[in-house]
Amino acid sequence: MKQGRANPVSTPAEWGSLRGDLRRPLPPHPTRTRRARRPGPEILSAAFLALALTSWAAFADETEAPASSSTQEAAAESPRRVYWDDGLRFRLFQKPPLTEEGPAVPSDEAFWITGKVNARLQVDSDNYVTSDGLEHIGSGWEVRRLRIGVGGEIHGLGDPSYSMNFELAGVNPQWSDTYLLWQGLPWIGSLKVGNFKPPFSLEALTSSRDVTFMEDGSPVQAFAPGFRIGAAIGTPVWDGRVTWSLGLFTAVQTQDVGDTTRDAGRVAARVTWLLLRDVAARRFVHVGLDVTAVESQDSLKYRSRPESHLAPYLLDTGTLHVGGAELVDLEAAWVEGPFSLQSELLHSFVDEPGGSLLNFGGAYVYASWFLTGECRPYDSSQGIFGPVTPLESFSLRGHGWGALEVGTRLSYLDLTSASVRGGVIHGVTGDLTWYLSRHWKTKFEYGFEMIRSAAGGNNGNLQFFQLRFQVDY
Repeated sequence: MKQGRANPVSTPAEWGSLRGDLRRPLPPHPTRTRRARRPGPEILSAAFLALALTSWAAFADETEAPASSSTQEAAAESPRRVYWDDGLRFRLFQKPPLTEEGPAVPSDEAFWITGKVNARLQVDSDNYVTSDGLEHIGSGWEVRRLRIGVGGEIHGLGDPSYSMNFELAGVNPQWSDTYLLWQGLPWIGSLKVGNFKPPFSLEALTSSRDVTFMEDGSPVQAFAPGFRIGAAIGTPVWDGRVTWSLGLFTAVQTQDVGDTTRDAGRVAARVTWLLLRDVAARRFVHVGLDVTAVESQDSLKYRSRPESHLAPYLLDTGTLHVGGAELVDLEAAWVEGPFSLQSELLHSFVDEPGGSLLNFGGAYVYASWFLTGECRPYDSSQGIFGPVTPLESFSLRGHGWGALEVGTRLSYLDLTSASVRGGVIHGVTGDLTWYLSRHWKTKFEYGFEMIRSAAGGNNGNLQFFQLRFQVDY
C-alpha cells in the first residue's frame, strides 16, 4: 500500500499524542444503552469548524482574474513559474544553452516538469446508538483524511505523467496515488508503475473526493484491495466505450479500508463497457467485470466496519491460513440526467487446505438524485465517475445555492462460511450532500445496521448520524 514505511512519527508517545489530537472519542458509557446521547463538545466543535469553513466558501469569489499580457509574456519567458489557476500550479524547465545557430538542444529533446499541488481535508463527526445486545460505541470526531500531494507531467523520459500524494487517513499515515504513468504505448496502451489502487470495484476506484457516500459499502470495504505497490497496463478502446486493465501487485503495508491480506501477491483485471452513451441527453449505462487472484501465504483476512469510519470493525474473518483466493466483482451503473443507480456484486472463493471451499460475498445498490439538476460525470477513459461541478456555486454575493444531492444505499455482507464466523451485516444509509462549489461540500448521513452471527456474540443493531465537511483543491 505504500512505497516503504513513510512514517513522520517515530515513537509510541508521539503516536499517542497524534491519535489523541486527531481522533477524540467521548468517554465510554459504563453500560450498554439504546438511547441516543446528546452531542458532546467534540461534535459541536467539529460542526462549528465545518460551519466556519463553509462560511469562508460562501464569501469566496470563484472568478479568476485574467492575467495581463505583460504577465503572460514574462511567464512564457521565465524558466520557472508558480501561479494560481484553480489551484497552485508550477512549471520548471531548464532552458538549453544558446549557440550562434540557436538552442544547443532541439525543442523536442528539452526537459521540463509541470504540476499542480493537491490538498484535501475531510473532517467527520459521528454519533452512535446501539441496541439489542450490541456493545456501546463511543461518539466522536476525527480528521478523516488530510492529503497533500502533487501531480503533473514530465516532458522527457517518455513524457510520463506523475502523481505523488501522502495522506493521514484517520490516524494511519500512508502513501496514496504515487506513480508514473506512460500513455499512448503500442499494444498495451498505458503503463502505470507505483503505489495505486488495483483495478477492482467501481466504488473503490472512484476517488474519495467524488463518491456519493462518506464511506464505501461494507462489501467493498471487505474485498477491495486498497492501495498497493505494483504495475498495470490498459487503455480505452472502441471510441472509449470499452476499457481494460491488467495489473500485478505486491503486499499491503498500511491499510485504510479494504482487504487486509498481508504478504500477498495478486493479479487484478478489469473490463468495463458503456452499453449506452448519449452525452446530449446525459444518459449512460455502464457494466463491468473485475477478477482478482490472490496468493495469501497464510495471511488472508477480510473485515469491515458498518460504513462509518469511527465505528470499530464489527465483521472480521480473522487470519485464515490458506494459500489463496479468487475474487469476482460485477459492476453496473445507470445515469439518467440528475438520477443515477449503481450496484456491485462481490464474491470471494477461498480454498481451505484439507477442508471445504469457503465462500464470502456481498452486494450493494444505491440510488441518488440531484435536486438542482446536475449529473454525475462519467470518465470514459477509466470507466469511473468524476467530480461534480454545481451549475451555480453558492455565494452570498449572488443568487447561486450550489448543488443538492440525496442518496440511499442498501448493502449486505456475509463473512460467515463453514467454521469461519466473521459475521453478517445488513445496512441502509441515507445521504444528503450540499456542493457549495467544485471544491467545497458538506455531507450528512443516517445509517441503520443489523449485525448477526459475529464472532464473540457481539450482535445487535447500530444507528449512526454523521457529518462531513470537505475541501479539495
